[in-house]
Amino acid sequence: MPKFVPALLIMLILSRSLFSQETGSIDESWYFTSLLQKAYPEKSINPIYDRTKALWSILITAHDKTTLLYWKEGRLLPSSLLDSYLDFDPIFTYTYADSVRDPKTFTAAEIENLRTIVDSRLKGSIKKKSSDFLLNALYNGESEDSILTRIVPFIFLGKKIIIHEDLLPALKRVQTRLNNEAKTDEQIKTFLESLGNMSGYNWRDIRDISSRSTHSWGISIDILPRKMNVYEIYWMWTKDINEQNWMKTSLKLRWIPPEKVISIFEEEGFVWGGKWIIWDNMHFEYRPDILLYSEK
Repeated sequence: MPKFVPALLIMLILSRSLFSQETGSIDESWYFTSLLQKAYPEKSINPIYDRTKALWSILITAHDKTTLLYWKEGRLLPSSLLDSYLDFDPIFTYTYADSVRDPKTFTAAEIENLRTIVDSRLKGSIKKKSSDFLLNALYNGESEDSILTRIVPFIFLGKKIIIHEDLLPALKRVQTRLNNEAKTDEQIKTFLESLGNMSGYNWRDIRDISSRSTHSWGISIDILPRKMNVYEIYWMWTKDINEQNWMKTSLKLRWIPPEKVISIFEEEGFVWGGKWIIWDNMHFEYRPDILLYSEK
């Protein structure tokens, strides 16, 4: 074994040992913290063990602000909310799918479960998201006034949008790759020519849920085709006219970007809402942490 071990390796060994001594096991907090460091390498994300609370926390420094958040049962919360942690969803609530699930494969139990989830959502009984605190820390998003200091205009695929400044590098890469592909790929060329309105930043709650949309941080964009009445685009719009069976909408009836377009977005850190069971096919959201969590 080498005589000199890199300092980082020593820190890893000591930290893992501390996990074992203090909590009895290698806590999931270690995995989540490492994942966030990899997902957001431009941010300063450092683990800290609080012996008083017997909990691990992370210190996030971004946009000239430092935030301390604690891990508790998969949640990431400020100290003041630790006692009410069960009121919040874990930071990761789903695994991003490799492909779009064909509704023909849904079982009767799955369909009924989707109806129950949507009913709970409409009644406002969905838990708050602990991931909101992470996004606040990463993007300076505690308030509309604070986030507006980081929102910038950008011409994306010929359309003007406003987004968080941190997304500029990823969106520029997506744009360059799509434009290059369009030179030789007729399907992508046709797709780009078919695009209509786009939107980015919008400070608002998710429809029918008292939790903020990721558009509030300027990290999501909605891309719509010019011809809106040809395909189904968003589950809620479909539910408005087909209340009981919106989830059974055939993939052939949904507006779906070419697979290569979706892959390029994913490779640059975006998830596509069309792969969600409760689908939102216009929605692209910058969440490299979810992609890593899902082992993409």
